[in-house]
Amino acid sequence: MNSDEKYHNDDQSLFGETKQNLEFKEEIVKNDHLNPIDFILITNVPKKTYRFKWIIDKFSSLPTNTVLLSSGIHPIGSSWCRLKFVKYEDGFGLFHVDKQNLKKTNVTTPFTFNVAKRDPSIEEENEIEKRKLSIKTNNDFQMQYLITASDINEKELVKWSVCFTSTSISEDNIIGKFFNSRNNFPLDSLVLDCCLKVTLAPTTEELSFSGKPNLSCKGWENLSKDLKALYKTSLNSDVILSVGSHQIRAHKSILSARSPVFKKIFHHNMEESKQNFVDITDVPKDAVEKLIEYMYTGIVTETNISFQELCELYYAADKYEMIELRNKCGNTLSSIATVDTMMQILQLADTHSDLNLKSEALNFIRLNFEFVINTEAWDFCRTNKPHLITEVLNFCAKRHKRN
Repeated sequence: MNSDEKYHNDDQSLFGETKQNLEFKEEIVKNDHLNPIDFILITNVPKKTYRFKWIIDKFSSLPTNTVLLSSGIHPIGSSWCRLKFVKYEDGFGLFHVDKQNLKKTNVTTPFTFNVAKRDPSIEEENEIEKRKLSIKTNNDFQMQYLITASDINEKELVKWSVCFTSTSISEDNIIGKFFNSRNNFPLDSLVLDCCLKVTLAPTTEELSFSGKPNLSCKGWENLSKDLKALYKTSLNSDVILSVGSHQIRAHKSILSARSPVFKKIFHHNMEESKQNFVDITDVPKDAVEKLIEYMYTGIVTETNISFQELCELYYAADKYEMIELRNKCGNTLSSIATVDTMMQILQLADTHSDLNLKSEALNFIRLNFEFVINTEAWDFCRTNKPHLITEVLNFCAKRHKRN
């Protein structure tokens, strides 16, 4: 066959069927029942993207060789991927580290920042849960950093793009260094705009295959949308939640199914059940609305929730025994914690007997002790909740002795 004939036959297979092709297809159809498909293999390449800003105030007043350490960004096995910032005499450097490497690093002044607000385009509903250290170890990965350093007026100083793999990770994983002989940073602040893209090793999963139609397909997304529409339109609602001067119409069956507290209210001949009216006095309106939305849909659609709003939603979730939502709020609070807010989180965890959140708060405070003790929240606890101060000091002392 010459080249012209080959191209002609290729075109024919793309835009038309030859007689031989049709006969071959007919033979497949006839014998298809003789070769059933038992299973299919699906290969997935897990990818995650983290975007966040690290604002370093009073940059010029930091002593030379000061080391600042970020919160955990991405879990790798039993350790966390972090950023390490080093102040030089006339500049600074940025490094990628993990928990094991930190043991060999002279971290004198650990620091934290608002971290890991994930790219909504790739975020799954249970993304926060997946950031726990209990996830399975994946030895093969690729991490790509894209970091822009600028002053507080958004004037770009330097931009770094670097990629690490599981085989290239070492003790000194430098992302970049910047030197400025003038040592001039307007308003004395440095802003690191960071993006981390993590690509894990491909995974192949064997799934059974059945040629018979079935009804087992998942339709959670459509269900969530339909229930949200039911909530928003208040169609056939049979109870009113009164929050101050605001009234929220809802459905007893939904609230009872989702909250043990509401179930008791509506099924034990309480006054609220008879009057189809529940008065809520200790939870702000916005928190109640987010709580009810989560009961209907399983998600909270608002992404820009402030620290105080998160605390209020955490309180509401705990009050109405929505443990899943409370845990999500707790994990989110931990991920955006700063030295100024962690004592408040510790108080919240202590009040609601949340051992997981309390453990994370104590570990954070231990790592950032020099900074936390200089905050207003620390002074407040020292005066009003001395038992928490004692607990923090005992925890830090035990860990220091153990190390």
